[in-house]
Amino acid sequence: MSDERRQEDNRYAVKLPAYIHIGPDHVRFRGYVMNLSVSGVFVTTRDKVELGPNIYLNFSPSEGVVCEASGQVVHSMGFGNGVGFGAHLDRTTPTYLQFLNDLSAASQVDIITYMKFIKRIKVWVW
Repeated sequence: MSDERRQEDNRYAVKLPAYIHIGPDHVRFRGYVMNLSVSGVFVTTRDKVELGPNIYLNFSPSEGVVCEASGQVVHSMGFGNGVGFGAHLDRTTPTYLQFLNDLSAASQVDIITYMKFIKRIKVWVW
């Protein structure tokens, strides 16, 4: 993905438990989705994941809602507490996209609330 395209995608910081299936053998393990966007996701794991394999992941942001996505591992890190991988997504479900829309709306509400708060603060200059 180009840097230009990546900058267009809004990324949202989250921490959601996820199930991940990696590679042609569909090795299954757990991790945490730490940030996500329309085109990518970063997942922390207990074990390092190599570059290249296809992944499928699912997570549940709320009861009864399952978000699914698939793609390919394009970034991997594995040292200390920083073990995880980034994946470029080529398929997402409608519930995944709806969850992103919900995050976007919540972010806008937070920004509006913050701006209203800032307007109420009086700045004293000494």
